[in-house]
Amino acid sequence: MVDKKYFVQLEISGRQALFKEPGTFRSFPVPPRTAAEGIFRAFAWLKTAYIRATSCRICSPVRYMEEGVNYFGPYRKSKLLKSGGALQRTLVPLFNVCYQLEGVVVEIAPSPAWHNQAHYLQEKFFRRLKERRPFRCVCLGTSDYLPDYCGLWRPETTVVDHNETVYGFPVELWDAPLNGKLAPAFDTVKIEKGVLTYA
Repeated sequence: MVDKKYFVQLEISGRQALFKEPGTFRSFPVPPRTAAEGIFRAFAWLKTAYIRATSCRICSPVRYMEEGVNYFGPYRKSKLLKSGGALQRTLVPLFNVCYQLEGVVVEIAPSPAWHNQAHYLQEKFFRRLKERRPFRCVCLGTSDYLPDYCGLWRPETTVVDHNETVYGFPVELWDAPLNGKLAPAFDTVKIEKGVLTYA
């Protein structure tokens, strides 16, 4: 394993975001760690190393909005299921979001003697981020909410002074960082002075 730590940073903003609370249609104020890691992974990943999210900085005031959507999922009333009709639901996404994410490269398997895979993943990530060339679509929670900016930290961006205790926050989703089985875990977390440090 490589002793030196390799850190990465990313800034993402957009008109709307939805990091849905389980069993509700309301968004958490910040992306859970797995969502942040999904954004990192859109730019770079390896089978033997990945980028683990370490913190999220809130860079715009936390504001919510309501919007109506047609729900065609399995949890409709039987009458609607038979007729194929939609159920009207109210989503509560975030409005005008901006986050600065930090992460560190974590090795799952040792690097070969001739190759530093942690440094390689860091370099690959920053190269593709600067080129704005992700492997797959980058989104703010779901594919309905796309960013208007996703790149290097901008010097004019500042952290807002937001303090909040978030209950039932997803702290883990899988039992392994790559190719794991679903094993969700939830906890109470605190956002202090606009920063959430992931456990």
